[in-house]
Amino acid sequence: MASSERGASSSKVRTHEPWLAKTGVAPWLPVCFLACAVAVLAIGEDASEPHGPLPLDRRAFRFVIGHRTDAEVSVARALSHLGDPVALAVLALVVGVWLWMSRPILDAAVPALALVAASATEAIAKQIIGRPRPPVAYHLVHESDASFPSGHTTGSAALFVAFALVLAPEVRSRVARRGLVVGFAVLAAAVGASRLLLGVHWLTDVVAGWCLGTAWAAGLVLLVAHARARTRAGPGGG
Repeated sequence: MASSERGASSSKVRTHEPWLAKTGVAPWLPVCFLACAVAVLAIGEDASEPHGPLPLDRRAFRFVIGHRTDAEVSVARALSHLGDPVALAVLALVVGVWLWMSRPILDAAVPALALVAASATEAIAKQIIGRPRPPVAYHLVHESDASFPSGHTTGSAALFVAFALVLAPEVRSRVARRGLVVGFAVLAAAVGASRLLLGVHWLTDVVAGWCLGTAWAAGLVLLVAHARARTRAGPGGG
């Protein structure tokens, strides 16, 4: 009898474990949000300077363009399509519906909200900073808008990282949870790398885009976790 009560108590504790803690990356999420936000602002300040791309951008661009192969370009095209705005919008809809079937509607909406917010921020930044893209002669896909930040990278990071953070609490193993989040973050980074390989972005466009999307994903997940905590505490919970 006592053993049964202890088992029920243990099950109850696991069931009511705070949602954010079950992502496996909770202690690092506020740090990640702040670091990414600061990085975007710092890189954006440099990108707005009239002297053109940074020396690091020029070196990285020359190296990538000088060493890209046909096989790498084929992979880059596929990854770039994954980060296309239309593809991301369809993925956000599918992911949202799938999550809504088993999760609260606020959780289900987080990936789509992160994508919309990050994409809107990226579009505003493009207009304000107006950074030119690399020379058209090196482009392997057509692009005509401003370069900073990379829209494909921003949207991919926002959607993929937010999806991973919302899904992670459903994974039993802590190692697997962390692997899920890291894996989707790396996938977003791979989309960004494809844009560099295709010759349409500077390195800092991609880095800033990844940081911007990740900041929105982390920030919204933190907001949802805070809202959950307040709801759980109730009117008298402070």
